[in-house]
Amino acid sequence: MFLVIFLGSGIYFSLKGVDYAFYQVSPSIAILPALLLGIMVNEGSLESRLTAMIDGMRDKDIMTMCLIFLLAGAFGCVTESVGCVHDSVQFALDYLPDYALLPGIFLIAAFISTAIGTSMGVVAAITPVAVGFAHSAGLSLPMAVGAVMSGAMFGDNLSLISDTTIAAVNTQGASLQEKFKLNAKIALATGIITFFIYLFFSEAKTAIEVGDYSLLKVFPYVAIVVLAMTGMNVFTVLTLGILLAGAIGFFGGDYTVLGYSKDIAKGFTSMQDILVLSLLVGGMGGLLRSRRGLEALIDKIGAYLHRKVETKGRRRAEVLICGIAAFNDICIANNTIAIILAGDSVKKIAKDYEIPPHRAACWVDIFTCVFQGLIPYGAQALLASSMSGVAPTSICLNAFYCVALGIVTLVVIFFKRPVMT
Repeated sequence: MFLVIFLGSGIYFSLKGVDYAFYQVSPSIAILPALLLGIMVNEGSLESRLTAMIDGMRDKDIMTMCLIFLLAGAFGCVTESVGCVHDSVQFALDYLPDYALLPGIFLIAAFISTAIGTSMGVVAAITPVAVGFAHSAGLSLPMAVGAVMSGAMFGDNLSLISDTTIAAVNTQGASLQEKFKLNAKIALATGIITFFIYLFFSEAKTAIEVGDYSLLKVFPYVAIVVLAMTGMNVFTVLTLGILLAGAIGFFGGDYTVLGYSKDIAKGFTSMQDILVLSLLVGGMGGLLRSRRGLEALIDKIGAYLHRKVETKGRRRAEVLICGIAAFNDICIANNTIAIILAGDSVKKIAKDYEIPPHRAACWVDIFTCVFQGLIPYGAQALLASSMSGVAPTSICLNAFYCVALGIVTLVVIFFKRPVMT
């Protein structure tokens, strides 16, 4: 119901030629009938149904995302007011050639997300820079933000310290090293394809004139990348980034404590819509989990597969695993939770068809990340949209890495001889 209302209304208004078609019906409003339906069809007393919804809202991953949203909003507003965004863009333009701006954004985001293991922090830090690139060089803004999304999902899937990697390996009882080896081959091949796609669209449409900039104002972005790469907690990293940007503003210009506090408050307010939607999506996930509808559906689908272990059957089973991962992420809109939710069912299918654990873990991780980068109501797309003003659907349509990753993975499954050990 949520998808029909949210995506359906956006498509309808697009066909009507309405500007900002996907903003006409707020996703926070579109999800309310879906929540009501979930409460109606769930079993038990009304109190138990509401408890399931509230438990989903206060899930650790949901609350973590909400706190990251607040800090990311504050960091974005403070750095913009101080001039960090402008100077960082000018610094990058001074060294990146005109024809490599889009692939440059993709590579930067991919490197950072792989190093720190999270896509949210990368979206928060790199989106303002990508917006500056687009405005300065006349590039497509949705494509620039889509390049950020592509790079962010590259690391979210591949990084050894990513939540999705850890969840996939643990639920399947797989070797982290074996999963990484297989995943890296697919991700790197897809990354090369994506690089050339963005390179094809990357030519600047206006002459780029590099203005004056201060390296000191570039430092907050460098600092949060370096700190994140040391393994520091993302909350600590963003908090230090906010403090550092404020200090630069105090000592390098006419920035005041009052202006600093107002910018932080403005940053918090800018994240209000996405924060509310995240809580409601968490509540919908809680209702789904309490009814155990996804697990039952997965078990029924798995029962249709033939039990004889053979290459053709095993390949079909691997495609089924990809489908289960994608389906879960579309319903839950959180790739880590989707992996955990699919864990037992996928492990059962992998055991029945003698699929090595590292392959099952790899497919689950890849396809939850693929669709997390393609659903316009996912946390990454919503955060990027909030920080750039681009409709989340436009961002997802330009996240070429996610589409390419799914295609390359299916090619590997169908045309590469499965490994038995």
